[in-house]
Amino acid sequence: MVIDSLQYDEPRTGSISVITLLELLRGVSDWLRSRGETIPEADVIIAATAISRGVELKTRDEHFARLVGYGLKLKGR
Repeated sequence: MVIDSLQYDEPRTGSISVITLLELLRGVSDWLRSRGETIPEADVIIAATAISRGVELKTRDEHFARLVGYGLKLKGR
């Protein structure tokens, strides 16, 4: 259902588990890696947790900005 929502640009409301979101972001991470824009695995887990909880992430690591389009909210941006 999550993949369908993204593929067909049909946003849905509801909840998503951090594990499901982590798997989704891992796919995004593979795509970024192919473009030479890697994100460390631990940071993908941090981002997935922040997104699933709906909280802003305060960080100095610029690579997190690559995940804003996937729902990550960065504090002070």
